Amino acid sequence: MTHATKPSSSSSSSSSSSPSPESSPSTSATTNSKKNSSGKNSSDHSLLDLVGFRAGLDESYRLKRQSALLTLSGQEEGDKEAGVGVREGGLGGDRKPWGYWKDISQIKTSVEEFWEGLNISSSAIPNEMLLRLYDAHGLRHAIYKQGGRETLAYLLGTDYIPGDFRQAMSFPEVQALVDAGVIVPHGDPQSQALLSPPPSLQHQRIERRLVIGPRGGAVILNERLKTTRFPPSHGKHDKDGVPGGWKYQNRTVWSMEKLADECYLVAEEHSAALHLPLLFFPKISDLVGWGRANMINTIRRYGGYESVVCSLGFIPFSQWSYFCRFYLLMKDLKTYLDEEEGGRREMPTLRDIKRAGYHRLHSEVARNGGRKLVAARLGLPLKAGSGERGKFASRISYGTFDFDFGVALLEYIMNKCWAQHPRERAGRKEREKVNLFLPTAEELVGDERRDLLEKIIRYGGFENVARRLQLGFKS
Repeated sequence: MTHATKPSSSSSSSSSSSPSPESSPSTSATTNSKKNSSGKNSSDHSLLDLVGFRAGLDESYRLKRQSALLTLSGQEEGDKEAGVGVREGGLGGDRKPWGYWKDISQIKTSVEEFWEGLNISSSAIPNEMLLRLYDAHGLRHAIYKQGGRETLAYLLGTDYIPGDFRQAMSFPEVQALVDAGVIVPHGDPQSQALLSPPPSLQHQRIERRLVIGPRGGAVILNERLKTTRFPPSHGKHDKDGVPGGWKYQNRTVWSMEKLADECYLVAEEHSAALHLPLLFFPKISDLVGWGRANMINTIRRYGGYESVVCSLGFIPFSQWSYFCRFYLLMKDLKTYLDEEEGGRREMPTLRDIKRAGYHRLHSEVARNGGRKLVAARLGLPLKAGSGERGKFASRISYGTFDFDFGVALLEYIMNKCWAQHPRERAGRKEREKVNLFLPTAEELVGDERRDLLEKIIRYGGFENVARRLQLGFKS
């Protein structure tokens, strides 16, 4: 198997050695540039580019974090001499060869090297937060594969540092890090200054710190005070009115009212950042990227994602993401037909769509079953000379339909979503499994859209139009 990123073909016996630190960033940068260049969309940056967006998970974040850690570890010019708590060889260490961690004696050697890098003589197994603080993820994985700290300490005949720092403070290794200023215990005046710095110290570069909480937990501060990776509501406003920042949160059980308030705050940030209606709640994995992982367990405690989101008046991600994709497929197809085909309502080939630069439209047509199925669903005839004689195309029939009417109907539904607030829907106690419905006749008459009502009746009624556009309908 040939790899394109292999440095040279002359390394035979030395191929199992760890790569040099200088070659790693360049390889990652090349990979990131390829990803960035291949995933671009030449169309406008509208709603679909934001569907499934992972806030805070930028592809270049790993490189930025690596360079920041190298800077903080004392590898720039003019750094101070290595002392207790400062690693001379970098925070993460070198990558080990395959099978290295299977030998328990190698793990013992790596543990001793871990402490030697901190200028501490010890063989005790470090806890999880200390390994994360210095990015010793290889050693952390090896300890996990051996059954954890307790099991590995028993096998090696040594001691281990507990995870609760109220107990770990009695160990000399931890005390040495406290004396060096790497670990900031609870109650220390520096603890409050780091977690809630004054405006004059905001965004100031600092060395990484492990700040202990009142119950023995810990928070690892990044390279800047009040890191901007999290949305403003993660930290409450201080006395000067400045939002954001790391806040130690007590592990108390949230009430349903507290969870509802937090969900509405997240929805407002999600709507403002991604230009989506307030009704569209982000999926549960995106809460981690938004710095709201503390909400996940509470959501599960009160019945799960679907139950909590629907009870608060939101529309779940699985429903609104599909609606947005199909809505933008029709919008992009209408733009293509008006600009590239002179307004003719014929389904073009995927090759013509891709040549014109409509890459998003190309992928969405393929995702919805292909051009023949999409054409039959939207009532568009196939473009002449583009394989319209196929048996598959001749057997598909959804009946007559007006493509422009479908676009106008979906725009009406989207505007209704923008006009509603989740608190209003929660007050009406709408608990249906389907949250995106075709509008009823009463709603269309009340909004003076009799033109849409007449065409719904013309093209088969509410049920047929709803099934064609994959929407719910109320009988």
